[in-house]
Amino acid sequence: MDPADLFRSFRRALRAHQLYPEGSRVRVDASERLAERFAEALEGRADGISLAFLEEGAFLDGQVLPSEPDDGGEPLAQQLFELGVRELRFLPGLTAVEIARLLDILARAKQGVLDPVDEDLSILLWEGDLLHVSYLLYDSDPLLPTAEGEEEEPEDPQEGEKPLREYIDDDDITIDPESDSTWIPLSEPERLGLLASYRHEVEEEIPYKYGRLLLEILRSESDPTEVPRVQRVLREYLEALVAAGRFEILRRIESGLSGAEPDLEPTRLALRATRRFFEEPAVYVRAAELGAHSHEGDRAAALAFLERIPHAVFAEVTSLLMDERAEPNPEALEKVRQRLRADVDARRACLEDARRPVQRFALEQDGPLDEAGSRKIRDLLKDPEPALRELAARALGGAQGGPALGALGEALVDPESTVRVAAAESLGRVGGSKALELLLRVVVAREFSHRGLSEKRAVFLAAGQVAPDEVVPVLARLAEYRSLWRSREKTERGEAALEALGNIGERVRPALEARWKRKRPDLLRRFESQLRHSGADGSEAAA
Repeated sequence: MDPADLFRSFRRALRAHQLYPEGSRVRVDASERLAERFAEALEGRADGISLAFLEEGAFLDGQVLPSEPDDGGEPLAQQLFELGVRELRFLPGLTAVEIARLLDILARAKQGVLDPVDEDLSILLWEGDLLHVSYLLYDSDPLLPTAEGEEEEPEDPQEGEKPLREYIDDDDITIDPESDSTWIPLSEPERLGLLASYRHEVEEEIPYKYGRLLLEILRSESDPTEVPRVQRVLREYLEALVAAGRFEILRRIESGLSGAEPDLEPTRLALRATRRFFEEPAVYVRAAELGAHSHEGDRAAALAFLERIPHAVFAEVTSLLMDERAEPNPEALEKVRQRLRADVDARRACLEDARRPVQRFALEQDGPLDEAGSRKIRDLLKDPEPALRELAARALGGAQGGPALGALGEALVDPESTVRVAAAESLGRVGGSKALELLLRVVVAREFSHRGLSEKRAVFLAAGQVAPDEVVPVLARLAEYRSLWRSREKTERGEAALEALGNIGERVRPALEARWKRKRPDLLRRFESQLRHSGADGSEAAA
């Protein structure tokens, strides 16, 4: 990378934005060419490229750039320095669109067409959505000019104080030769490091301070007729922060809403309305959509927002996230899932919602259920859609109590095989004598002989998990029948029993060894093979 050549490309692109109108093809080409040059220069440079403008000139990553007049006037570095631009840092991922936005803002500032009241360079850069361009500005009002020939009178010193000139004569400062103090000039990297240390103030603190200023104005406003206008301005600013994904600033502003309420009724109501802004679904949907390109602090704050979604809007947030137009990132969506698994109230709110995608999303999360949630799932077991009934049967595995067991018992005779299998697996998780009774009732039923192999295996496995001491001898006897009876039904039942024994695990090995070691070693070998295949012997965990 040639620093001088890259800077010349920057100058040419900025000049094109000055000379040609908005939408011109020349502007677009200049931005695209400059973006390509930066893309080549940024390869392997995770910290980006720094372009600094100081009184001494321009520097690219600490290297001095040639000072060339710009359009016959002052050098570009001097012009940008006088505008208050101290550093531009270009980061990997820079796009031509961001280049075009930056150049347009700088060109307008150079031409002096910015409105001094409504258009500030720092605000324009911040609103420009320059994700891969960081900047350092310095605002300093110039001294007011004096009339020609009129000398500026110094301010009178405070009474009783000596004028400064009596302490320092002609700014001539000397150091005692015997003193340990010495003047050490800063190197260019050190100078740039000092400049960069102020970037946080520009990028983070100023937007935050503006929001806090609006909040303090709202708190201190004594005119009731002005309160709604201030509240509207504050809300618009909060909406802009949400749209920009600045959740770290939002978190800090929200913390400023706490404290004693003011005496003025309109102000008190306005502050309550501002607090309710942080309970709106759109805030949490935007938090879930924040991608990896965002600032690390904003991503962490967005995830913290998702951990405290209010129960009143949880279903609405879930519905918006399920919309095909939403683009939630995987980490944020997992936060919502974790909340559903751990929070009974949040899960119940989604189950009681009328929207099918919201109900389905809640059913897919494995977690505890209260009575109201269990009742809603029992209602969903009667839904015409088989897939939803299957999810409901699986979800009842986390419920307790007689009504849940009764609903699972009804699901064991559902017309769909997948629903019956899900109900059997849930009964195995619930456990208890009532669950065992329901499973055995299915086994002895006449139609059980016509069930598929997977369904028989699920019922046997669930029964073995509920009461292994009582059920294992029965399963072992069924496995022994598989080779004695030639009927397809007996063979399938014995095969399902053997697979269920393997899935139950190591705890049944002693009983089976005592039963089969001498009389049926073939079945013992099949059991051990099934044990390894299912991973219940710990072999997969060890691997």
